[in-house]
Amino acid sequence: NESWPRAFGWPLFTPLSAANHHVWKTLRIPLNENQHEFDIQIQNLQKLLVDCLNDSEIARRARDVAPGDRSITKFEKLTLSEGWQDASAHVRFLRNLQDLRSTGGAHLKGRDYEKALSKLGVTHNSLIATAQSIFWQATLFVRYLESQIRAPRNQRTGELST
Repeated sequence: NESWPRAFGWPLFTPLSAANHHVWKTLRIPLNENQHEFDIQIQNLQKLLVDCLNDSEIARRARDVAPGDRSITKFEKLTLSEGWQDASAHVRFLRNLQDLRSTGGAHLKGRDYEKALSKLGVTHNSLIATAQSIFWQATLFVRYLESQIRAPRNQRTGELST
């Protein structure tokens, strides 16, 4: 988030308020096979990667944003507007992470929770291994964002080099 404004002129993620700073400070792979701790870590990851998306700036820069569009859809439209290559897998990850939070820690678990895990490609019986897999996907998303920062402007936007 420190490098993004230098490359694009605006922050991709809104800063955490003092009341929410614990979300970042306590983010980790669960220490044991405790469902509650797993749910909290998934919620924290979702807050950082989805809830903190800078909706207003993304909406200003993306094309075709509709009034009802939510954060991930706005981000997806930004990637399309900018012509970023290979963004769809990362957008899908954000949607799947949001689904897992919604069907897991935020509500009672059921068949939709199992489907959400499956969409994330998680087939582990271990909550720790499941979290490791999800955190790895989050790491790939952040690395993707870093690649957009490093890409020359004409490659980020799909413009032709001159």
